[in-house]
Amino acid sequence: MMQFAADTARQLGGHKLVLSSGKARKQAHSFYEYLGYEKDGYRFVLKL
Repeated sequence: MMQFAADTARQLGGHKLVLSSGKARKQAHSFYEYLGYEKDGYRFVLKL
């Protein structure tokens, strides 16, 4: 599924995929890194 998303984005002219994952989901983070994703900063949210 992740490869399909990347392939489709490339075919449509995309240059970057971004995903969000909960801070505590360490296994998911390892999986994304295994697939070649890199950690890119932090996200800040203001709940209203």
